[in-house]
Amino acid sequence: MSGDNYRLISQVDIKDTVTNLVNYFWAPEIPGYRPLTVAFNPDQLTGTNSGLKHSFVIDKDAFTNKPLVNHKAYYYVVVSYAYNNFKPFEYIVPNSSNFTQQKPFKVGRNNIKVMSAIPHAPEVEHNGLVFNSEVGDGMKVTRLEGSGNGGLLIDMTDASAAEAINAPYVVSNPVYEIGKGPLNVTVYDPLYVTEGHFEMKFTGVSGTDKWSVKETTTNSVDTATFELQQPNSQILQTVDAGDASKVYEWGLTADISNAVIEAGNADAINNGLLDQSITFANADAAWLGGVADRDTSIADARDWIRSGTAPSDIGGADNNQVYEGLIGGTWAPYKLAKQSRCTIWGPRSSAHQDNQLTMSGPNGITSVDVVFTSDKSKWTRAVVLEMGQPTSATIGNAPRFQKRRSASINKDGGNNPGGAVSTDPNDPNYIDNEGMGWFPGYAINIETGERLNIAYGENSVFTTENSQDMRESTSTLLDGNGNPVFGGMHYIWVFGSRTTGRKRYR
Repeated sequence: MSGDNYRLISQVDIKDTVTNLVNYFWAPEIPGYRPLTVAFNPDQLTGTNSGLKHSFVIDKDAFTNKPLVNHKAYYYVVVSYAYNNFKPFEYIVPNSSNFTQQKPFKVGRNNIKVMSAIPHAPEVEHNGLVFNSEVGDGMKVTRLEGSGNGGLLIDMTDASAAEAINAPYVVSNPVYEIGKGPLNVTVYDPLYVTEGHFEMKFTGVSGTDKWSVKETTTNSVDTATFELQQPNSQILQTVDAGDASKVYEWGLTADISNAVIEAGNADAINNGLLDQSITFANADAAWLGGVADRDTSIADARDWIRSGTAPSDIGGADNNQVYEGLIGGTWAPYKLAKQSRCTIWGPRSSAHQDNQLTMSGPNGITSVDVVFTSDKSKWTRAVVLEMGQPTSATIGNAPRFQKRRSASINKDGGNNPGGAVSTDPNDPNYIDNEGMGWFPGYAINIETGERLNIAYGENSVFTTENSQDMRESTSTLLDGNGNPVFGGMHYIWVFGSRTTGRKRYR
Protein backbone atom coordinates (compact mmCIF):
# COMPACT_ATOMS: atom_id res chain seq x y z
CA MET A 1 0.00 0.00 0.00
CA SER A 2 2.88 2.34 -0.66
CA GLY A 3 3.74 3.52 -4.17
CA ASP A 4 4.95 6.52 -6.12
CA ASN A 5 1.70 8.41 -5.58
CA TYR A 6 0.78 7.38 -2.06
CA ARG A 7 2.28 6.41 1.29
CA LEU A 8 0.95 4.30 4.12
CA ILE A 9 0.67 6.50 7.24
CA SER A 10 -0.95 4.08 9.65
CA GLN A 11 -2.55 0.67 9.76
CA VAL A 12 -4.74 -0.59 12.59
CA ASP A 13 -6.71 -3.76 13.14
CA ILE A 14 -8.48 -5.64 15.89
CA LYS A 15 -6.13 -7.36 18.31
CA ASP A 16 -6.64 -11.09 17.86
CA THR A 17 -4.81 -14.21 16.69
CA VAL A 18 -4.80 -13.13 13.02
CA THR A 19 -1.48 -11.76 11.81
CA ASN A 20 -0.78 -12.79 8.20
CA LEU A 21 -3.44 -12.13 5.56
CA VAL A 22 -3.20 -14.52 2.61
CA ASN A 23 -5.53 -14.80 -0.40
CA TYR A 24 -5.30 -17.58 -2.99
CA PHE A 25 -5.60 -17.10 -6.76
CA TRP A 26 -5.96 -19.68 -9.49
CA ALA A 27 -2.87 -19.84 -11.67
CA PRO A 28 -3.60 -21.88 -14.84
CA GLU A 29 0.07 -22.02 -15.75
CA ILE A 30 0.75 -24.23 -12.72
CA PRO A 31 -2.13 -25.29 -12.75
CA GLY A 32 -3.12 -24.66 -9.17
CA TYR A 33 -3.66 -22.00 -6.56
CA ARG A 34 -0.98 -19.42 -5.82
CA PRO A 35 -0.87 -17.76 -2.35
CA LEU A 36 -0.55 -13.98 -2.21
CA THR A 37 0.36 -12.41 1.11
CA VAL A 38 -1.19 -9.00 1.67
CA ALA A 39 1.54 -6.39 2.11
CA PHE A 40 0.53 -3.12 3.79
CA ASN A 41 3.83 -1.73 2.57
CA PRO A 42 7.08 -3.38 1.42
CA ASP A 43 8.37 -3.55 4.99
CA GLN A 44 5.09 -4.57 6.65
CA LEU A 45 3.69 -7.96 5.72
CA THR A 46 1.52 -8.36 8.81
CA GLY A 47 -1.03 -6.21 10.60
CA THR A 48 0.04 -4.36 13.71
CA ASN A 49 -2.49 -6.44 15.66
CA SER A 50 -2.49 -3.84 18.43
CA GLY A 51 -6.14 -2.79 18.50
CA LEU A 52 -8.26 -0.14 16.85
CA LYS A 53 -7.46 3.55 16.83
CA HIS A 54 -9.82 6.33 15.78
CA SER A 55 -7.67 9.45 15.93
CA PHE A 56 -4.27 10.18 14.45
CA VAL A 57 -1.75 12.98 14.68
CA ILE A 58 -0.18 13.81 11.32
CA ASP A 59 2.56 16.44 11.45
CA LYS A 60 4.92 15.25 8.71
CA ASP A 61 4.75 14.93 4.94
CA ALA A 62 4.86 11.17 4.32
CA PHE A 63 6.72 11.71 1.03
CA THR A 64 9.44 14.04 2.26
CA ASN A 65 9.43 13.13 5.98
CA LYS A 66 9.53 16.85 6.69
CA PRO A 67 7.05 18.95 8.71
CA LEU A 68 3.77 19.84 7.02
CA VAL A 69 3.72 23.22 5.26
CA ASN A 70 1.04 25.74 6.21
CA HIS A 71 -1.54 26.58 3.54
CA LYS A 72 -0.60 23.59 1.41
CA ALA A 73 -3.26 21.00 0.58
CA TYR A 74 -2.61 17.39 1.59
CA TYR A 75 -4.81 14.48 0.55
CA TYR A 76 -5.72 11.42 2.56
CA VAL A 77 -7.84 8.33 2.09
CA VAL A 78 -8.98 5.67 4.53
CA VAL A 79 -9.40 2.14 3.19
CA SER A 80 -11.28 -0.38 5.30
CA TYR A 81 -10.90 -4.11 4.92
CA ALA A 82 -12.58 -7.23 6.27
CA TYR A 83 -11.36 -10.66 7.27
CA ASN A 84 -13.46 -13.81 7.09
CA ASN A 85 -11.80 -17.18 7.19
CA PHE A 86 -14.82 -19.36 7.85
CA LYS A 87 -12.91 -22.45 6.68
CA PRO A 88 -9.15 -22.58 6.02
CA PHE A 89 -8.30 -22.87 2.37
CA GLU A 90 -7.53 -26.29 0.88
CA TYR A 91 -5.63 -26.87 -2.35
CA ILE A 92 -8.43 -28.37 -4.44
CA VAL A 93 -9.67 -27.88 -7.96
CA PRO A 94 -12.08 -25.01 -8.77
CA ASN A 95 -15.83 -25.55 -8.52
CA SER A 96 -15.41 -28.37 -6.02
CA SER A 97 -18.34 -28.93 -3.70
CA ASN A 98 -15.87 -28.87 -0.83
CA PHE A 99 -14.80 -25.31 -1.61
CA THR A 100 -13.09 -23.42 1.23
CA GLN A 101 -12.27 -19.76 1.88
CA GLN A 102 -10.14 -18.66 -1.03
CA LYS A 103 -9.95 -14.96 -0.19
CA PRO A 104 -10.26 -14.25 3.54
CA PHE A 105 -9.04 -10.68 2.95
CA LYS A 106 -11.56 -8.27 1.37
CA VAL A 107 -10.96 -4.59 0.63
CA GLY A 108 -13.77 -2.05 0.95
CA ARG A 109 -14.90 -0.52 -2.36
CA ASN A 110 -17.93 1.68 -1.80
CA ASN A 111 -16.70 3.68 1.19
CA ILE A 112 -13.50 5.18 -0.21
CA LYS A 113 -13.32 8.97 -0.14
CA VAL A 114 -10.37 11.26 -0.73
CA MET A 115 -10.23 13.98 1.94
CA SER A 116 -8.12 17.13 1.85
CA ALA A 117 -6.59 19.00 4.77
CA ILE A 118 -4.78 22.33 4.82
CA PRO A 119 -2.65 23.03 7.92
CA HIS A 120 -2.76 26.65 9.10
CA ALA A 121 -2.62 28.80 12.19
CA PRO A 122 -6.09 28.74 13.83
CA GLU A 123 -5.97 32.28 15.24
CA VAL A 124 -7.46 33.79 12.09
CA GLU A 125 -10.67 31.76 12.29
CA HIS A 126 -13.93 32.94 13.87
CA ASN A 127 -12.58 36.46 14.48
CA GLY A 128 -9.74 35.04 16.50
CA LEU A 129 -9.56 31.47 17.75
CA VAL A 130 -7.57 30.48 20.84
CA PHE A 131 -7.13 26.86 21.86
CA ASN A 132 -7.10 26.16 25.58
CA SER A 133 -5.73 22.68 24.99
CA GLU A 134 -3.44 20.83 22.64
CA VAL A 135 -3.74 17.49 20.88
CA GLY A 136 -2.53 14.82 23.32
CA ASP A 137 -3.28 16.78 26.50
CA GLY A 138 -4.49 14.60 29.35
CA MET A 139 -7.25 15.04 31.91
CA LYS A 140 -7.30 15.57 35.66
CA VAL A 141 -8.50 12.25 37.10
CA THR A 142 -10.05 11.54 40.50
CA ARG A 143 -10.08 7.92 41.61
CA LEU A 144 -13.41 6.92 43.13
CA GLU A 145 -12.70 3.21 43.63
CA GLY A 146 -10.06 0.61 42.88
CA SER A 147 -6.30 0.79 42.45
CA GLY A 148 -3.65 0.47 39.74
CA ASN A 149 -1.85 2.68 37.25
CA GLY A 150 -3.22 1.42 33.94
CA GLY A 151 0.32 1.00 32.65
CA LEU A 152 0.83 4.76 32.87
CA LEU A 153 3.11 7.09 34.80
CA ILE A 154 0.93 8.59 37.52
CA ASP A 155 1.40 11.39 40.01
CA MET A 156 -0.99 12.69 42.66
CA THR A 157 -1.58 16.37 43.18
CA ASP A 158 0.23 18.03 46.08
CA ALA A 159 -3.11 18.40 47.89
CA SER A 160 -3.81 14.64 47.70
CA ALA A 161 -0.27 13.81 48.81
CA ALA A 162 -0.64 16.16 51.79
CA GLU A 163 -3.91 14.45 52.72
CA ALA A 164 -2.30 11.01 52.52
CA ILE A 165 0.50 11.75 54.99
CA ASN A 166 -1.92 12.80 57.72
CA ALA A 167 -4.37 10.67 59.71
CA PRO A 168 -6.07 8.42 58.70
CA TYR A 169 -3.05 8.11 56.36
CA VAL A 170 -5.02 7.36 53.22
CA VAL A 171 -6.80 9.63 50.74
CA SER A 172 -10.00 7.90 49.71
CA ASN A 173 -10.32 9.69 46.38
CA PRO A 174 -6.85 10.71 45.21
CA VAL A 175 -6.67 13.38 42.51
CA TYR A 176 -4.00 13.04 39.86
CA GLU A 177 -2.15 15.75 38.01
CA ILE A 178 -3.33 16.59 34.49
CA GLY A 179 -2.05 13.89 32.17
CA LYS A 180 -0.66 11.88 35.11
CA GLY A 181 -3.71 9.77 35.99
CA PRO A 182 -4.40 6.03 35.61
CA LEU A 183 -6.80 6.57 32.66
CA ASN A 184 -5.49 7.24 29.17
CA VAL A 185 -7.99 9.92 28.10
CA THR A 186 -6.56 12.65 25.89
CA VAL A 187 -7.56 15.52 23.60
CA TYR A 188 -7.73 14.68 19.92
CA ASP A 189 -9.58 17.80 18.67
CA PRO A 190 -9.22 21.04 20.69
CA LEU A 191 -12.09 22.60 18.67
CA TYR A 192 -14.59 20.33 20.42
CA VAL A 193 -13.17 20.53 23.92
CA THR A 194 -15.49 22.13 26.46
CA GLU A 195 -16.03 21.81 30.18
CA GLY A 196 -17.33 18.44 31.27
CA HIS A 197 -17.22 15.98 34.15
CA PHE A 198 -17.03 12.33 33.20
CA GLU A 199 -17.52 9.13 35.17
CA MET A 200 -15.85 6.04 33.78
CA LYS A 201 -17.10 2.75 35.17
CA PHE A 202 -15.77 -0.78 34.92
CA THR A 203 -17.83 -3.94 35.37
CA GLY A 204 -14.67 -5.72 36.56
CA VAL A 205 -11.03 -6.20 35.59
CA SER A 206 -11.12 -9.40 33.51
CA GLY A 207 -10.74 -9.38 29.75
CA THR A 208 -14.46 -9.77 29.10
CA ASP A 209 -15.41 -7.01 31.53
CA LYS A 210 -16.31 -3.64 30.04
CA TRP A 211 -15.94 0.09 30.54
CA SER A 212 -18.42 2.84 29.83
CA VAL A 213 -18.61 6.64 30.20
CA LYS A 214 -21.18 9.12 31.49
CA GLU A 215 -20.97 12.91 31.38
CA THR A 216 -22.62 14.10 34.59
CA THR A 217 -23.45 17.73 33.69
CA THR A 218 -25.53 16.82 30.62
CA ASN A 219 -26.49 13.41 32.04
CA SER A 220 -25.45 11.92 28.71
CA VAL A 221 -23.82 8.54 28.21
CA ASP A 222 -21.58 6.82 25.73
CA THR A 223 -23.94 4.00 24.79
CA ALA A 224 -21.14 1.76 23.56
CA THR A 225 -19.37 -0.45 26.07
CA PHE A 226 -15.94 -1.84 25.38
CA GLU A 227 -14.28 -5.07 26.51
CA LEU A 228 -11.05 -4.55 28.39
CA GLN A 229 -9.29 -7.31 26.46
CA GLN A 230 -9.68 -5.43 23.18
CA PRO A 231 -7.46 -2.33 22.85
CA ASN A 232 -9.65 0.32 21.29
CA SER A 233 -8.73 3.99 21.13
CA GLN A 234 -12.31 5.20 21.20
CA ILE A 235 -13.56 8.73 20.44
CA LEU A 236 -15.91 9.73 23.24
CA GLN A 237 -19.42 10.72 22.14
CA THR A 238 -22.27 10.85 24.61
CA VAL A 239 -25.98 10.71 23.92
CA ASP A 240 -28.65 12.54 25.92
CA ALA A 241 -30.47 10.10 28.19
CA GLY A 242 -33.87 11.53 27.23
CA ASP A 243 -33.28 12.49 23.60
CA ALA A 244 -31.23 10.13 21.43
CA SER A 245 -30.94 12.81 18.74
CA LYS A 246 -28.75 14.88 21.07
CA VAL A 247 -25.16 13.78 20.60
CA TYR A 248 -22.34 15.54 22.42
CA GLU A 249 -18.84 15.74 20.99
CA TRP A 250 -16.08 16.34 23.51
CA GLY A 251 -12.90 16.21 21.44
CA LEU A 252 -11.59 13.39 23.63
CA THR A 253 -10.38 9.89 22.96
CA ALA A 254 -10.02 7.08 25.49
CA ASP A 255 -7.57 4.20 25.18
CA ILE A 256 -8.50 1.78 27.95
CA SER A 257 -7.65 -1.93 28.18
CA ASN A 258 -6.21 -4.54 30.49
CA ALA A 259 -3.44 -5.30 28.00
CA VAL A 260 -0.73 -4.20 30.45
CA ILE A 261 1.40 -7.18 31.43
CA GLU A 262 2.81 -6.92 34.93
CA ALA A 263 6.34 -7.45 36.19
CA GLY A 264 7.65 -10.99 36.44
CA ASN A 265 5.78 -12.15 33.32
CA ALA A 266 7.73 -13.08 30.20
CA ASP A 267 5.77 -10.78 27.86
CA ALA A 268 5.90 -7.69 30.07
CA ILE A 269 7.45 -4.68 28.34
CA ASN A 270 10.60 -3.70 30.24
CA ASN A 271 9.43 -6.22 32.86
CA GLY A 272 6.68 -3.83 33.90
CA LEU A 273 9.00 -0.99 34.88
CA LEU A 274 7.52 2.32 33.72
CA ASP A 275 10.09 4.76 35.09
CA GLN A 276 12.37 5.51 38.03
CA SER A 277 13.98 8.73 39.10
CA ILE A 278 15.52 10.62 41.98
CA THR A 279 15.38 14.40 42.36
CA PHE A 280 16.85 16.83 44.90
CA ALA A 281 15.61 20.21 46.08
CA ASN A 282 19.07 21.48 45.17
CA ALA A 283 20.35 19.66 42.09
CA ASP A 284 23.87 20.76 42.94
CA ALA A 285 23.74 19.05 46.34
CA ALA A 286 22.89 15.41 45.61
CA TRP A 287 23.44 14.16 49.14
CA LEU A 288 21.77 10.71 49.11
CA GLY A 289 23.65 7.61 47.98
CA GLY A 290 23.48 3.89 48.63
CA VAL A 291 25.09 0.52 48.04
CA ALA A 292 25.10 0.19 44.24
CA ASP A 293 24.65 -3.36 43.03
CA ARG A 294 27.51 -4.89 41.09
CA ASP A 295 27.62 -8.21 39.21
CA THR A 296 30.76 -10.15 40.02
CA SER A 297 32.03 -13.66 39.37
CA ILE A 298 33.38 -13.89 42.91
CA ALA A 299 31.54 -13.46 46.19
CA ASP A 300 30.90 -9.77 46.86
CA ALA A 301 28.44 -8.36 49.38
CA ARG A 302 27.70 -5.54 46.95
CA ASP A 303 26.19 -8.04 44.50
CA TRP A 304 22.90 -7.80 46.34
CA ILE A 305 20.21 -7.72 43.61
CA ARG A 306 19.34 -11.18 42.25
CA SER A 307 18.25 -10.18 38.75
CA GLY A 308 19.40 -12.31 35.84
CA THR A 309 19.72 -15.98 34.97
CA ALA A 310 22.70 -17.07 37.07
CA PRO A 311 22.12 -20.00 39.47
CA SER A 312 22.02 -17.61 42.43
CA ASP A 313 19.44 -15.31 40.79
CA ILE A 314 15.65 -15.51 41.07
CA GLY A 315 14.91 -17.34 37.82
CA GLY A 316 12.11 -15.82 35.74
CA ALA A 317 11.62 -12.79 37.96
CA ASP A 318 13.89 -10.35 36.11
CA ASN A 319 15.92 -12.22 33.52
CA ASN A 320 16.94 -9.08 31.62
CA GLN A 321 18.11 -7.37 34.83
CA VAL A 322 15.78 -4.40 34.42
CA TYR A 323 15.44 -3.81 38.17
CA GLU A 324 19.16 -4.09 38.79
CA GLY A 325 19.55 -0.48 37.70
CA LEU A 326 16.90 1.20 39.85
CA ILE A 327 18.31 4.52 41.06
CA GLY A 328 21.80 3.44 40.12
CA GLY A 329 21.33 -0.03 41.58
CA THR A 330 20.59 1.22 45.09
CA TRP A 331 16.88 0.18 45.26
CA ALA A 332 15.15 -3.06 44.26
CA PRO A 333 11.97 -5.09 44.81
CA TYR A 334 12.28 -7.15 47.98
CA LYS A 335 11.84 -10.40 46.03
CA LEU A 336 15.07 -9.69 44.14
CA ALA A 337 17.14 -8.79 47.22
CA LYS A 338 19.87 -11.19 48.31
CA GLN A 339 19.17 -13.01 51.54
CA SER A 340 21.32 -12.95 54.67
CA ARG A 341 24.15 -15.42 55.03
CA CYS A 342 27.08 -15.54 57.40
CA THR A 343 29.36 -13.76 54.94
CA ILE A 344 26.79 -12.00 52.70
CA TRP A 345 25.04 -9.10 54.38
CA GLY A 346 21.89 -9.10 52.26
CA PRO A 347 18.79 -7.02 53.03
CA ARG A 348 16.44 -10.01 52.87
CA SER A 349 15.91 -12.26 55.84
CA SER A 350 15.56 -15.67 54.20
CA ALA A 351 15.82 -17.56 50.93
CA HIS A 352 12.72 -19.53 51.94
CA GLN A 353 10.56 -16.52 51.07
CA ASP A 354 11.02 -16.95 47.30
CA ASN A 355 7.75 -18.79 46.74
CA GLN A 356 5.77 -16.38 48.92
CA LEU A 357 7.07 -13.21 47.25
CA THR A 358 5.79 -11.95 43.91
CA MET A 359 6.53 -9.18 41.45
CA SER A 360 2.91 -8.77 40.26
CA GLY A 361 -0.65 -9.08 41.48
CA PRO A 362 -2.16 -7.64 44.67
CA ASN A 363 1.07 -8.18 46.61
CA GLY A 364 3.45 -7.16 43.84
CA ILE A 365 5.35 -3.97 43.16
CA THR A 366 3.40 -0.74 42.71
CA SER A 367 3.90 2.94 41.96
CA VAL A 368 5.48 4.47 45.07
CA ASP A 369 6.94 7.86 45.99
CA VAL A 370 9.58 7.88 48.74
CA VAL A 371 10.30 11.35 50.09
CA PHE A 372 13.14 12.46 52.38
CA THR A 373 12.47 15.76 54.11
CA SER A 374 13.84 17.95 56.88
CA ASP A 375 10.25 18.71 57.93
CA LYS A 376 10.02 16.55 61.04
CA SER A 377 6.23 16.80 61.13
CA LYS A 378 6.21 14.49 58.09
CA TRP A 379 8.62 11.87 59.42
CA THR A 380 7.58 8.22 59.78
CA ARG A 381 7.79 6.25 63.04
CA ALA A 382 9.78 3.16 62.10
CA VAL A 383 10.96 -0.11 63.59
CA VAL A 384 14.74 -0.36 63.62
CA LEU A 385 15.86 -3.88 62.69
CA GLU A 386 19.06 -5.47 63.92
CA MET A 387 21.49 -6.20 61.06
CA GLY A 388 24.37 -7.50 63.15
CA GLN A 389 25.61 -11.05 63.57
CA PRO A 390 26.45 -13.21 65.39
CA THR A 391 23.59 -12.73 67.82
CA SER A 392 25.97 -13.04 70.77
CA ALA A 393 27.71 -9.83 69.63
CA THR A 394 24.67 -7.60 69.10
CA ILE A 395 23.36 -5.22 71.73
CA GLY A 396 20.96 -7.18 73.94
CA ASN A 397 21.68 -10.29 71.85
CA ALA A 398 19.05 -9.23 69.32
CA PRO A 399 18.77 -11.71 66.41
CA ARG A 400 19.28 -10.38 62.92
CA PHE A 401 16.06 -8.98 61.38
CA GLN A 402 14.49 -8.65 64.85
CA LYS A 403 13.86 -5.33 66.57
CA ARG A 404 16.96 -3.54 67.87
CA ARG A 405 17.31 -3.92 71.66
CA SER A 406 18.33 -0.36 72.31
CA ALA A 407 16.18 2.43 73.71
CA SER A 408 13.80 4.09 71.26
CA ILE A 409 14.56 7.66 70.22
CA ASN A 410 12.68 10.84 69.45
CA LYS A 411 13.15 12.92 66.29
CA ASP A 412 16.22 14.61 67.74
CA GLY A 413 17.88 11.32 68.72
CA GLY A 414 17.13 11.65 72.44
CA ASN A 415 16.02 8.65 74.49
CA ASN A 416 14.54 7.66 77.84
CA PRO A 417 15.75 4.11 78.54
CA GLY A 418 13.24 2.04 80.46
CA GLY A 419 10.61 4.76 80.44
CA ALA A 420 6.92 4.04 80.03
CA VAL A 421 5.50 3.49 76.58
CA SER A 422 3.82 6.68 75.34
CA THR A 423 1.16 7.77 72.86
CA ASP A 424 2.85 11.14 72.42
CA PRO A 425 4.75 11.35 69.09
CA ASN A 426 7.23 13.71 70.71
CA ASP A 427 8.14 11.21 73.43
CA PRO A 428 11.16 8.93 72.74
CA ASN A 429 9.04 5.96 73.87
CA TYR A 430 6.19 6.65 71.45
CA ILE A 431 4.61 3.26 70.52
CA ASP A 432 7.44 1.30 72.20
CA ASN A 433 10.33 2.07 74.51
CA GLU A 434 12.72 -0.18 72.61
CA GLY A 435 13.71 -0.55 68.95
CA MET A 436 11.83 2.44 67.48
CA GLY A 437 13.29 5.33 65.50
CA TRP A 438 12.20 7.93 62.94
CA PHE A 439 12.62 7.68 59.19
CA PRO A 440 13.27 11.22 57.91
CA GLY A 441 10.43 11.27 55.43
CA TYR A 442 7.50 9.20 54.19
CA ALA A 443 6.32 6.87 51.40
CA ILE A 444 3.01 6.94 49.51
CA ASN A 445 1.48 4.29 47.29
CA ILE A 446 0.19 6.62 44.57
CA GLU A 447 -1.97 3.86 43.09
CA THR A 448 -4.08 3.55 46.25
CA GLY A 449 -3.49 6.86 48.05
CA GLU A 450 -2.04 5.16 51.14
CA ARG A 451 0.84 6.23 53.31
CA LEU A 452 3.09 3.19 53.72
CA ASN A 453 4.97 1.78 56.67
CA ILE A 454 8.77 1.96 56.68
CA ALA A 455 11.50 0.16 58.62
CA TYR A 456 15.26 0.62 58.56
CA GLY A 457 18.21 -1.40 59.75
CA GLU A 458 21.32 -0.92 61.86
CA ASN A 459 24.24 -3.20 62.72
CA SER A 460 24.93 -2.81 66.43
CA VAL A 461 27.98 -5.08 66.26
CA PHE A 462 29.93 -2.25 64.70
CA THR A 463 31.32 0.38 67.04
CA THR A 464 31.80 2.83 64.16
CA GLU A 465 29.59 3.98 61.26
CA ASN A 466 26.99 5.48 63.66
CA SER A 467 25.69 1.93 63.94
CA GLN A 468 24.47 2.14 67.52
CA ASP A 469 22.62 5.48 67.51
CA MET A 470 19.33 4.22 66.00
CA ARG A 471 19.40 6.91 63.33
CA GLU A 472 22.31 8.10 61.15
CA SER A 473 24.46 6.28 58.61
CA THR A 474 27.87 7.04 57.11
CA SER A 475 29.15 6.83 53.54
CA THR A 476 31.71 4.09 54.22
CA LEU A 477 31.03 0.91 52.19
CA LEU A 478 34.03 -1.28 53.12
CA ASP A 479 36.35 -1.17 56.11
CA GLY A 480 40.11 -1.17 55.86
CA ASN A 481 40.17 -4.95 55.38
CA GLY A 482 37.63 -4.88 52.57
CA ASN A 483 34.77 -6.16 54.73
CA PRO A 484 31.29 -4.70 54.16
CA VAL A 485 30.11 -2.08 56.62
CA PHE A 486 27.71 -0.28 54.27
CA GLY A 487 27.49 2.87 56.36
CA GLY A 488 26.26 0.92 59.40
CA MET A 489 23.81 -1.15 57.29
CA HIS A 490 20.98 1.31 57.59
CA TYR A 491 18.93 -0.50 54.95
CA ILE A 492 15.46 0.87 54.19
CA TRP A 493 12.34 -1.25 53.67
CA VAL A 494 9.10 0.23 52.31
CA PHE A 495 6.17 -2.05 53.05
CA GLY A 496 3.17 -2.80 50.87
CA SER A 497 -0.45 -1.89 51.31
CA ARG A 498 -1.71 -1.81 54.85
CA THR A 499 -5.03 -2.62 56.52
CA THR A 500 -6.48 0.61 57.88
CA GLY A 501 -9.61 -0.56 59.66
CA ARG A 502 -11.62 0.54 56.64
CA LYS A 503 -11.36 -0.88 53.15
CA ARG A 504 -8.32 -2.91 52.20
CA TYR A 505 -7.25 -1.39 48.93
CA ARG A 506 -4.98 -4.05 47.48
